[in-house]
Amino acid sequence: MHTTPKRRTARARAGLQFGRAAGLLALAAVLLALASAAGTARAAVSPFAAVDLGTLGGTSSFARDVNDTGLVVGQSSTASGLDHAFVWTETAAIVDLGTLGGPRSFAEHVTDRGQVVGTAYVTDSWWHAFSWTPAGGMIDLRTLGGANSSPTDVNQAGEVVGFSNTVSPPPPIHAFSWTEPGGIVDLGTLGGSANTTAWAVNDAGEVVGTSPTVSGALHAFLLTEAGGMVDLGTLGGTSSFAADVNGTRQVVGSSATASGGQHAFSWTETGGMVDLGTLGGAASSAAAVNDAGQVVGTSTTASGTQHVFSWTQARGMIDLGTLGGATAALGTNTLKSLNEAGQVVGYSAASSGAPRAFVWTQEGGMVDLGTLGGPASSANAISDGGLIVGYSNTASGQIHATLWKPADTTPPTLDVPADFAVDATSPSGAFVSYETSATDAVDPAPVVTCSPASGTTFPIGDTLVACTATDSSGNTATATFVVHVRGAAEQLATLRNRVASLGLRPLVATSLDVELRAAQAALVQKRPKLAAAALAVFRAEVSFLPARVITPSEAADLVADAGRIRAVLGS
Repeated sequence: MHTTPKRRTARARAGLQFGRAAGLLALAAVLLALASAAGTARAAVSPFAAVDLGTLGGTSSFARDVNDTGLVVGQSSTASGLDHAFVWTETAAIVDLGTLGGPRSFAEHVTDRGQVVGTAYVTDSWWHAFSWTPAGGMIDLRTLGGANSSPTDVNQAGEVVGFSNTVSPPPPIHAFSWTEPGGIVDLGTLGGSANTTAWAVNDAGEVVGTSPTVSGALHAFLLTEAGGMVDLGTLGGTSSFAADVNGTRQVVGSSATASGGQHAFSWTETGGMVDLGTLGGAASSAAAVNDAGQVVGTSTTASGTQHVFSWTQARGMIDLGTLGGATAALGTNTLKSLNEAGQVVGYSAASSGAPRAFVWTQEGGMVDLGTLGGPASSANAISDGGLIVGYSNTASGQIHATLWKPADTTPPTLDVPADFAVDATSPSGAFVSYETSATDAVDPAPVVTCSPASGTTFPIGDTLVACTATDSSGNTATATFVVHVRGAAEQLATLRNRVASLGLRPLVATSLDVELRAAQAALVQKRPKLAAAALAVFRAEVSFLPARVITPSEAADLVADAGRIRAVLGS
């Protein structure tokens, strides 16, 4: 499906099957086999942080989709060994969504509003599409009269599309659309009587899929409210398959060519069906398209290996390469292999031989996302905000659902005081306290360390304080400031100015200043005891001054200042 403006893209299907467990378990088996052969080789440090989402009590779990709020959906084995659909959030962790009465369920897609769709068993052998919301729980979407139904996509308005058995014998499969007000609706066919499937729906409710024509050939279709079901044709061959549609009605998929090959295509109302070519090999298939018109899919190369491609009108088809091995592929949820930012996810053979989850960007190329401690991993989906989900080997060899979050590379913001000065209180200097703070977009409490530390004694003169803030990801920010501790000489000069500013009677002011000048002269002569004696006389004179000459508070301040300077002198 494709949404506007926040969106997800669609997936191609090689054949018709209900449920998604088979594809996941098959790829899981490949991961385990290749991981065993590859040993425990580790890649370079990834710019993403891998988060183990755990299980529902069993030994394995698989993440299938993620929205921009960080809500992850998928399936996990329970303690009894049965797979159940789950939702995971950072606050609530992994939650079992239950079933529709049968033994198993599988969550496949989630909207930005938190609506989850998937498949759940209603008996031991029949399964139905479901929709789940926090408020309404799991709702059975029913079928088109037959035994089974399975969803393939959901748009932001809550419209679900997929395919279902009908009542006609032998039970054919028809595409359906479901909304909460209207229930499940048969979308019909292009005139044929064979199986019809819907693979994607955009936010306008426009659906693409594959349907039989009157001749019995399978053709890609686009269904709109105004135009109904429209045959998109082929690239000269007999069949075509639509995988995705974006907000501008650009449809992508694959088609047989006149020469018998299978090529990726892009279809628009103005340009019709355009062959996107291959990466040098015989076959290619488009799986997803975003609103910018970027298409992703897979293609064989000239050497016969499979690679992932990105195609745009301006640049044509680009080989995304590999992580050192021979092959690369999109994850099992090709619907979400591409986001609106142009990031592509999947898995690629690494030089170690194990498959590794990757993310690709035009600027950075293909990047190994890393694992949960084991050698292998696979990425299934990426949100528009860059959150990636899939699954990975753990160090113990299990497979767990995994969330890859872009690693925090932004340092915290560190606030420190401006330069300031204090008076020394002893020959050693002054006890200095100060406050610092740090904020960070990810870490609520970055750690700040400073040297010299607050609450310690600073010597007389200038001291440079160096502070560092460190967040939980190891990012650091530094800042400095200067603490100036005033010694006896500076404090004496300040005290003389203070006395002069009080406006005392001339005789009183002169008498007090004589003692302070005497103390200054003694300091110049490096005679601290003589300076201390002059300050003692100064304190005595101030103490005997009547209140009509100097206020008690002014006198107390002068006495305290002189006493502090004497303490700095060591007397």
